[in-house]
Amino acid sequence: YGCIEVDCCTIFLPEHPETKPRLKETELAEQALDVEKLVQEALATHEILDL
Repeated sequence: YGCIEVDCCTIFLPEHPETKPRLKETELAEQALDVEKLVQEALATHEILDL
């Protein structure tokens, strides 16, 4: 009917996902993340929705 179906996978997936990442590159990318800070921020700002 002329509409384009869009789902969250279509919206949030990268255009060119890495399907065979190299371990060293992955480890370097992960080192750039402050995981503890991200976890604390997620816990501090979480929200529970009753649907």
